[in-house]
Amino acid sequence: MTEPNKVLDVTVKTNKPVDFYLLTDKEYDEYTNPTSISFHYEIADENTTYFHWRGNGNYYLVIDNMNYTLSGAMSHSAVNYTIDVKLENKDIVDYFWDYIGYFVCGTLLIMVIATSAWLYSKPKIKEVKK
Repeated sequence: MTEPNKVLDVTVKTNKPVDFYLLTDKEYDEYTNPTSISFHYEIADENTTYFHWRGNGNYYLVIDNMNYTLSGAMSHSAVNYTIDVKLENKDIVDYFWDYIGYFVCGTLLIMVIATSAWLYSKPKIKEVKK
């Protein structure tokens, strides 16, 4: 796992179309399970020669040139790869998106609490029987 103030910057280029999947541990287990008929993923970029991802965390990057999905790349006998992986300090843009996420989550939480309080405090209308 990368440090909180670091980000991974991954770029992969191939000479033939392949499928790229970014997977968590659980998703990778699904992907490699021979009895599994499908799998989940964080990112799928299929039938392409370029993949780029920038982020933080523990992931598997699967580069697949087999016929696994209907939308995926066709099988190739050999594929050449150029892989560039960098561990970088977070820049101002990375911090900006971190804080935007905190702001949005905080705002939503305040809205839920305020709406609940408002609904709870409304006077109850009692039905009068005649």
